[in-house]
Amino acid sequence: MMRRMGKAAWDVVVVGGGPGGAAAANLLAARGRRVLVLEAERFPRPHIGESLLPGVNALFERLGVMERLKKERFWFKTGGSFLWGRDAHPWSTHFVQKAEVFGYAVDERATWTWHVDRPRFDAILLDAARRRGARVEHGARVTGVDAAGGRVRSLTVRGEDGAERRVFAKLFIDASGQAAVLAGALGGRRPDPQLRSSALGAYFTGARFFTGALASRVFLEALPDGVALWCALAGGRLAVHVLFDSDELPSARRDPEAFFRRKLARTKEVGPRLRRARRTGGFLLTEGYSQRSLRLAAPNAYLVGDAAGYVDPILTTGVLNALLSGTLAADCAHAALSDPARAAELAAHYAAVHGRRLDDLRDLTMLYYDENRARRGRFWRRRATADHAANRFALFAHTYRIPGHRHWESPMLRGYFRRWFDHLGPPAAVRRDPRFRAAAEAQRAVDLAWIDDPLLSPPGVPA
Repeated sequence: MMRRMGKAAWDVVVVGGGPGGAAAANLLAARGRRVLVLEAERFPRPHIGESLLPGVNALFERLGVMERLKKERFWFKTGGSFLWGRDAHPWSTHFVQKAEVFGYAVDERATWTWHVDRPRFDAILLDAARRRGARVEHGARVTGVDAAGGRVRSLTVRGEDGAERRVFAKLFIDASGQAAVLAGALGGRRPDPQLRSSALGAYFTGARFFTGALASRVFLEALPDGVALWCALAGGRLAVHVLFDSDELPSARRDPEAFFRRKLARTKEVGPRLRRARRTGGFLLTEGYSQRSLRLAAPNAYLVGDAAGYVDPILTTGVLNALLSGTLAADCAHAALSDPARAAELAAHYAAVHGRRLDDLRDLTMLYYDENRARRGRFWRRRATADHAANRFALFAHTYRIPGHRHWESPMLRGYFRRWFDHLGPPAAVRRDPRFRAAAEAQRAVDLAWIDDPLLSPPGVPA
């Protein structure tokens, strides 16, 4: 028999206790809202996505978890290294370059981040939400969504005892990851037409780690038919993931170990460093992760993190994107609860701002893939940029090639992008495209949302 809770028993129900859901629940509970978090699994639980970006640091402070995270002594990260493009040896970028190149005052928080142990990290964030007043239920799975007229009315939830009940709230936040439990009721999801990728990962001890500056960076190596991602963790542990076309999923499912070894046999750096390593635990397969929900918000519902959309792992934006969208959704939800007449306006603001960010992240991801023209296999051909004049990051990055362009008065800017394309090689398509200069001239640098930039909160959001 299904139990029924009274209508609007909660101000906000958050589905999913990962970083995005925990951030939203944290901020809403801290403002006195009645918040219920429904998490299907017991924490700690395994999860991939260990490499962070410096934009998380300001968010950690807002969530009240920075000092707690520092005590964990996670692996320190200062940038990224690549075996990508024309170079036969690894090359690197470091976080402080953004401030140096674009003339910002160097904020110490923007120069470093961590590679985290996700089970511990996620548990810390969710515990912080609980400490601020959110109620967290583990083993609570959403089995049904009652929605009509673009609004969510209630959720059907099955507990660990198998009993089902209906849960009502004034507002709902979907932070359920790739499951995206509210997306079906709000218009569905669409896979990315080019980034048809999956990932297979595992954890190791006893690997031959990078030394020197490379030790504190995530490492990406381009394969003939995919990408290998190396992420060092504290305590001598290591996460390695291979990204590949989803066409290869039958082989990855059938024998993940053989598939993984076959991919790494084609690496120059990653595979040899694992020769004496020991795998700890099984393989983690993530299928078809590049998807986006058609609607990111409704008047009483917000989709955050992977539930809203996920682009690709190569820029390591997953946790940052979850936290940014979770905090923005919390701000909008709090404002909507304070002034219900603004609910539609606030949902539209969230959808526009976060949607623009997902668009920019996709453009930047496609530019990264496109610039690896040293690889010519099917994996890389599928990820080529057909229209550079329509890619906002391609416009921005390649305008240094246009003499006298107003973006590049700074010699440091010109030098930065020349170094970048010395590694990657500028595309001939840019030189041949007569629309490129006109499109680049019309673009302003401020039109781009940089990876670490916060999402713009709507005006009039109460503290």
